[in-house]
Amino acid sequence: MSVTRKDHILAVAAQLFAERGYNNVGMDDLGAAIGVTGPALYYYFKGKAQLLTELLLPSSRELAENAIAIVETSDSGLDALAGLVREHVSFVVQHPSLAIVHAHELRHLSKSEQAQVRTTMRGYVSTWAAVVDGVSPDLDLAEARALVQGVFAMINGMPLEHLSATGHDVASFITTLMVATLEAFVTGLAPLTVPPPATEVTGGGHGVVTPR
Repeated sequence: MSVTRKDHILAVAAQLFAERGYNNVGMDDLGAAIGVTGPALYYYFKGKAQLLTELLLPSSRELAENAIAIVETSDSGLDALAGLVREHVSFVVQHPSLAIVHAHELRHLSKSEQAQVRTTMRGYVSTWAAVVDGVSPDLDLAEARALVQGVFAMINGMPLEHLSATGHDVASFITTLMVATLEAFVTGLAPLTVPPPATEVTGGGHGVVTPR
């Protein structure tokens, strides 16, 4: 079938890995969730390991590349930081399952793939830290990096699916958290709003991850 079919398989895999853990999901489980036999999935992927690779590697690269593009096209440091917040929140809300997989299942990649993800996401944090450092006279680069990592850690630890189930505006909640934390060191960022994404999905090309 088409690439759309592969994307659907990846989305379902992200959801199952997030709900049950990578080690507790087999190809038969994934096939049953999709409505096919487990062996039928080998037409698209060599196995469960390739599914995890295709969830984590492209998404981390895209997240880092988008951050660089935002900085390069922004008119000021504050505009760049606002754009980074919007993009990060959008990724988290659109792909909550993939965010969980990034946070908890990275260790199941090969050593070389783990290194690629960690290197990419260290670059992502560095992009953020350079912007924060540039707009906050009270922080040096190391402190800015620690601040950014702390914000990401808070977001990665939030029960996003539970917030969504209770009817909360998850995008606004995360935005408020990020801005409130950053505003303690960066003046002029608030007020900042992030429109909710048109569609919330569980897998695909995005995710939120910090280096370990």
